[in-house]
Amino acid sequence: MVVAAGFVDRILELVLAGMSDVESGTDVWQRIFDELGELLDVSVGGILDVQRDGLATATVTAWPGWATAIRVTAEENNGYPLVRHYAATVDPLPRTLDDVPDDMRWRTSHRYARMRDGLRAGHHLMMPLRQDRRSVRLFGFARAGGDFTAAERERIVRLQRVVSALDRHQAVVSSWRDARPAPAPPARQLIGEHGITPRELAVLTLLAEGLTVAATARRLGIAPRTVAKHQENLQRKLATCDRLNTVLRAQRLGLVPVPDPSAHAGQAESADTISRCG
Repeated sequence: MVVAAGFVDRILELVLAGMSDVESGTDVWQRIFDELGELLDVSVGGILDVQRDGLATATVTAWPGWATAIRVTAEENNGYPLVRHYAATVDPLPRTLDDVPDDMRWRTSHRYARMRDGLRAGHHLMMPLRQDRRSVRLFGFARAGGDFTAAERERIVRLQRVVSALDRHQAVVSSWRDARPAPAPPARQLIGEHGITPRELAVLTLLAEGLTVAATARRLGIAPRTVAKHQENLQRKLATCDRLNTVLRAQRLGLVPVPDPSAHAGQAESADTISRCG
């Protein structure tokens, strides 16, 4: 099997692109396997998380797309030589089926026959991406034809380094995403959650623009005492103690726009004022 020139350069370019794609939530692994399909004539592949205790497996991704429909029983997984090998050791190197013991005679099973004859996947290779005391993540693929040559396996060891780096990068970005606070809900949702009526929102908007109670009353064509009543209701609903804090809280929640500081310099004392409200 002849590996195309520039194997590592092509994989490295793909991984660097993948690191950018991770941040947008794109599934980078499909493109990695697409490339391996061309470079190594791979016909099927995937990533598995394997629990060392009990050999339970979880599929992270499968390639090509139709491979996700393949159903594998727990018994078939438990008998798979490469899963058994990596679950029982801390072997850091890529291995083929010929490298590990087949204690369960898996290669005489109907499962292997289906893969070999139906999926063009008689020659398998797996490599660990990361592992700890409890689990190991395995990146694996298979093809028809001959087994992986020494030259190919040397390149695959180099591939393992960059793919492992991509996996670590994805784990860090995912952890960061999970730790981020959820984005604030839309203003319309918040208005409903706080029970703010359309008229109260109109009063709040004008108060945020700096209009007095009297000016707000004139703008809306209602009595000043009605504006004052709406303000009391807003303070109760937003748990504030006065007009300024009501406006500031509404701005933080996104109910009303935050003004240009240069045009409303007098509101710079917000933090101290809010703290005095308890």
